[in-house]
Amino acid sequence: MTHLARSSDAVLVDLRGFTRQNAGVIFELNTLVDAVPLDRVVMATDDTTDAAFLDETIQKARAQMSPQSPNRARAGASPSVVRLRDRRLRELPLLMTALARAAQA
Repeated sequence: MTHLARSSDAVLVDLRGFTRQNAGVIFELNTLVDAVPLDRVVMATDDTTDAAFLDETIQKARAQMSPQSPNRARAGASPSVVRLRDRRLRELPLLMTALARAAQA
């Protein structure tokens, strides 16, 4: 996952339904913060995403990132967050725009 994320222009993380029970996703978020500039990351969330826990998870990952992390020198960098409210994908243009911006970062 680390190699793929590092070699990608942008990384989309589907965090719909993200809660404290998602240990695998927590591992992936820690890996992303450690390996990929956060301005190249787009996070898709919805009403079932525990936003407070997501923020907490990202902050913990930042505190624990390695000295070689590309985010070490980019303290102000943050991922784009696209909140999806409609299952019929009406927000798809917003998501695609966020991905295009992340790819240009």
